[in-house]
Amino acid sequence: MIRAAALLAAGLAFGGGAAAQVGGDLKPPHVAHVSFEPLEGDGTQIAPGAAFRIAIDVMNAAGADAPAGLTLFGWLRRSDPANLPCTEAAESFFRTGRLPVGAVFLNDPLVAMLTEDDALHLVDPEFSLATANILGAVKLASRPGAVAVDPDLRRLLVLLPEEGRVVAVDTAARQSVLAEGLTRPEAVLPVADGGVIALDAGRLVRRPEGPVPDIEARALVPVPGSSEALALGARAITLFDRDSGAVRLHWDVHASAALPLHGPDGTTGLAAAVGSELLLRYLDAPDAAPLRIPLAAPARALVVSRDGRFVFAHDPAGGPVSVVDLARSRLVQSTGAGATAVSEIVAGDSAAYLMLADQSRVGVLDLVSLARSGHAEFREVPLGAARDAALDGAGYLASLWPDSGVIAVHRESRQGYRLQDFAAMGNAPAMSAIPLRGGVPRAIHVLDRSFREGPTGSFRTVTTLPGPGRWELVATTGLGQLSFCAELPVADPGEATPQAGRLLAEQADGALQLRVVDGAGAPLELRGVLTFAALSGVWRDRAPFRSDATGRARAIYELPPGDPVVLTLEAPGAPSFVPLLVEAD
Repeated sequence: MIRAAALLAAGLAFGGGAAAQVGGDLKPPHVAHVSFEPLEGDGTQIAPGAAFRIAIDVMNAAGADAPAGLTLFGWLRRSDPANLPCTEAAESFFRTGRLPVGAVFLNDPLVAMLTEDDALHLVDPEFSLATANILGAVKLASRPGAVAVDPDLRRLLVLLPEEGRVVAVDTAARQSVLAEGLTRPEAVLPVADGGVIALDAGRLVRRPEGPVPDIEARALVPVPGSSEALALGARAITLFDRDSGAVRLHWDVHASAALPLHGPDGTTGLAAAVGSELLLRYLDAPDAAPLRIPLAAPARALVVSRDGRFVFAHDPAGGPVSVVDLARSRLVQSTGAGATAVSEIVAGDSAAYLMLADQSRVGVLDLVSLARSGHAEFREVPLGAARDAALDGAGYLASLWPDSGVIAVHRESRQGYRLQDFAAMGNAPAMSAIPLRGGVPRAIHVLDRSFREGPTGSFRTVTTLPGPGRWELVATTGLGQLSFCAELPVADPGEATPQAGRLLAEQADGALQLRVVDGAGAPLELRGVLTFAALSGVWRDRAPFRSDATGRARAIYELPPGDPVVLTLEAPGAPSFVPLLVEAD
């Protein structure tokens, strides 16, 4: 079941009852529709810790076409009468880069750091202030064998071979068991129904039960942006659909590594490393002999660039990296750092990053230069002191997509260095670092929690509530006043928070006249204490407060000239009051 509400954007007005924020008689230029869909159960209410989907569709109010080029930002906050109005909350976020305490951000990637003591830490690479960038941590029950990302449900899939289990860890660091009773799980992939396909003792199994190819395999490779996956066996490669279990292509070949090739319309073929050759087989010619491209050295690992043009083939134990341009169908460059092995490679939109096994440097290749001339300079970004022993595995380099660049982890210093594509232009050090607290890094993974735009103007994400209570969504495009709030249909909202009262300021012969009203605007007759505090300096004062039946204070107050002053009111038996900021003339 889906809970939906229509909203108008330009101060988008919530159709469920929240006040519109449209100024004057201007009509809003856009209309937005938001819906909340629990992913489990058949109810309409959202329970704490349960995953739910947020769907927002933005449309032109005066036309049929959806607005193009929008970026949607959003977060969840607890409902409180003292909250800033939506437009002001959005402006505060863009000016300061900060969110209210306890808010759940719905944009940008998270870094998941697996430590040597079997803990998983979730780190926000943007809000890296003191320890505030650690959003959550969980101690795993046993040694994890592998970690995979479920990009649709925004969670991590963790294999626990000693227990024969697969557990999921969401963006709030909560665990849930997805599969039990496995013999020797080695790899895992998500499926659309929320279950998983695990590689268990060389065979594919699905939990909950479902169709999978009956094949032998030793590795699983997902196809980005698709429901397909590749199973690499000792004597064959199989491309299959994870949801239906249907086999798309079975290729009898003894390969040391394989990966899917992709284009604008999806998967186009398979690439396999066989000895010192790269074999290419395309889906539109499955019976044709594979195309053979000589490599500079035997390869045990393959990486493809995000646009599908370049394949990087290398052996993590040592040797040169072969760069193959699929548009030219040939090896265009052999590169590396001499005797130092390349332990892992990440290829992005316009640059490829090569982690050296001694962690002293990261090599960067400019893909634009490769596309133009077939050659790119091997630029080097220093990370730190070289290790005495080479890395014994990958996991220290990851793409920060949908942000640009990568995060490169230096194990000894416990720092995650953020490298951008412009590092391909010179041998410059990293300009920013993310402290990775909590243990010695063993591997990192990046989990995207952002709104993703499918059709133009249609944005989707998946998240969870960290606890009970009343919650609301704040969404904004960052343009003008294109912001709105929408209350979530939570399962257990609890008691409604009393609506805060307000202090109203009026001028009276150069002095300050105050009125006090409740949340609905009705005047309050009460007694209390008024506190004055300057925003800067140490000036602070208190005065008795008493209002009449019209809510007007019986005293008139004079403020010292200069800095703005914050007024707070405390009155026994009355609701809380929103602080008032005034500035003396």
